[in-house]
Amino acid sequence: MGEMPNFSSTKPKIHPPIEAPLCADCRKMDLSFFDPECNGCRSLVSSSTTSVSEVFAILRQWTRQVQCKIDLFVHEFLSKEANVNDRDGLTDMTILHYVCKAGAPGVGDPELSAEVARRLLDLGADIRARCRWSHMTAVHFATFFNSARTLRWLIESDPDIDIDDPCHEYDNGSALHMAAGSLSLESARVLMEYGANPSLKDDLGRTPFDCIPDPTTVDLLPEAESTIQELFELLSIRAYSPPGRSQTQMVNNETIGGRAILKAMGLRIGDRVMLNGCKSGILRYCGTTDFALGVWAGIELDTAEGKHNGTVNEVTYFKCSSDRGIFAPVNRISRICGTQTVHASKRSRPTSNGSSTERPYQSSSSVCYEFSPGDRVTVKLVASDRHCTGTIRYAGSVSFSSGVWFGVELDSFDGRNDGTVQGVRYFSCQQGRGVFAPASKLEILKEDASPYSSLPSHASRNDTISSLSSKSGSADDAKPLRRSLSTRYRNEKLKESEFDEKAPLSRSGSVRVVQKPKMEPPAWQNVQPEPLSRTASSRKKKDEKWLAVGMNVLYQHEVGIIKYIGKVQFADGLWLGLEMRNERGKHDGVVKDVRYFTCKQGRGLFVRPSAVTVRGINGALLVKESKE
Repeated sequence: MGEMPNFSSTKPKIHPPIEAPLCADCRKMDLSFFDPECNGCRSLVSSSTTSVSEVFAILRQWTRQVQCKIDLFVHEFLSKEANVNDRDGLTDMTILHYVCKAGAPGVGDPELSAEVARRLLDLGADIRARCRWSHMTAVHFATFFNSARTLRWLIESDPDIDIDDPCHEYDNGSALHMAAGSLSLESARVLMEYGANPSLKDDLGRTPFDCIPDPTTVDLLPEAESTIQELFELLSIRAYSPPGRSQTQMVNNETIGGRAILKAMGLRIGDRVMLNGCKSGILRYCGTTDFALGVWAGIELDTAEGKHNGTVNEVTYFKCSSDRGIFAPVNRISRICGTQTVHASKRSRPTSNGSSTERPYQSSSSVCYEFSPGDRVTVKLVASDRHCTGTIRYAGSVSFSSGVWFGVELDSFDGRNDGTVQGVRYFSCQQGRGVFAPASKLEILKEDASPYSSLPSHASRNDTISSLSSKSGSADDAKPLRRSLSTRYRNEKLKESEFDEKAPLSRSGSVRVVQKPKMEPPAWQNVQPEPLSRTASSRKKKDEKWLAVGMNVLYQHEVGIIKYIGKVQFADGLWLGLEMRNERGKHDGVVKDVRYFTCKQGRGLFVRPSAVTVRGINGALLVKESKE
């Protein structure tokens, strides 16, 4: 990166919002974002006729092409004799704030962002400048977007900076609260390294530890569970660690408080349990700990996905193999009731002579609760926060994740697959009706809630399992689907006695051919987000969800429903149209005589994807990059 110009006006000012410039070639291609790799766009931003407002408008575009060229736009910003502390009239952000955002992993360039921030600080950028809309400083922006390298430069540049400075828009929580809530692990480590206080509480009485999302509700980002676990250990150990011990100490595997809780839960030390509905292991400890408040469960996992061998901070709570021990709040474990072996198969693959072969995929796993193949259940779909009904077709381990998962054939076309994930077939159903979920997302469907509960019933649980195990079939098999449609007395039977695999359970169920026509989605669901890249790229796996119409999101600590995703006439880029639950909006879905969606007056609101969160994940990370 070349030397930056050192021009500045006499005093900072606010530049009025304006639409981002676009070269003629890009307009002909019907593109809506600025592309620094385009010669026309690049010469346009370097033109003397391009204003500071237009540079700000380009920086507002949350695309990788723009954010990875932050040095180019900062250079042009300063070349136009703008003050380094000038503000964007739309967002009230300074150029330093935008640079902090540009260090977000996966979107921007962390190294480049840190270098540009350092040079801006040398030119007199105000590190304490606060955005009047979000009340965030540069430290808050760098923390929220996990720009750890930039955050380190900011802290080191001002020895007197208060890294625990509260942000009013986030319930007066500190930067560490933000890092915990947005899963910014690297930023949290930097803050702790420089002395951030993990015991501070926000207006809701929460410490940063309390702001960490529940791992059972966060499955939108890869490796989110491991990030959450590391945040648990980082914040809890640092916040509540007692004076150091001279040598390793061994504690009893059960305390008085832990014993009472285990008795109430029907558990004992040595029982097999499930952690967060997806990891199985043996309960080795339950009670208070020295590294955090409350009652914790120590578990020896079946797989090497733990963090230790039962010893934390030189205190041995239990003993197990290395990397198999893990601690979790006691309310996140549940008992495993029985075991069962279920079979799945690889997709048929052609051989050299044109025939096809199937390689079996066997999974022997522990089945928790009362869920078994054939059960009618309701499934909570995380992305849309909806509950759909369906029938369990598979229970056991899977190749795409650890622990026990349940394959469900939904009654509607709200699924993600046809029973096949990453080339492995676990069961067969119509495309778009298969979904996998952990036990925490399932509930037994009550008899009166099932549309088939009034039908006569003669099927058995063993018949259903045998039909599933004997033949996995192909996705193209045009055979009627056999369902076990009743769950009568299932809960009562399991409460009265332990589950016995050898004794078949008599089930009341009916076997009918049920064919439902595929319903066309309503017109409002056909709204497509604005394309964000020239090339076919994706930051997520095929089966993962993105922001979608109908999804619940959190905006400024209040829940809203996405009613519109796409471009608008009053501003550039991608916007979300929200219907707020309370009258915090500005309109009813109509802006400047253009109706984008319909809602009650005073509840409609347009925001950028980065302004919302979905279960602790920033919306900017959940925007799908469309193909041209």
